[in-house]
Amino acid sequence: MWRVNISGIKALLRDPYYPVEWEPIKLDGKNPGKISHHKAFVISQQNVLVYGGLKGEDSNPDIFLFNAIANSWSNVLFAVSSLTVTFILSEQYR
Repeated sequence: MWRVNISGIKALLRDPYYPVEWEPIKLDGKNPGKISHHKAFVISQQNVLVYGGLKGEDSNPDIFLFNAIANSWSNVLFAVSSLTVTFILSEQYR
């Protein structure tokens, strides 16, 4: 995963020679790996839910949560009982 400084982007709009660079982010946790055609939803000011897509030519059934403050990934599990689906997430992501 990479990021770019937003302030640098704004400066680049004013000066096309302003030095803006992408930088790699050190991440913790198990990430989704190389996936394509996935969906992502911002679910809070710091968390993004990523699910689905393809891993190569295979479907990706995994669901992940990215915490943008902690730069960490975690798997999301669901508990299904009867007609109720419960979203299980550790307390640190609420």
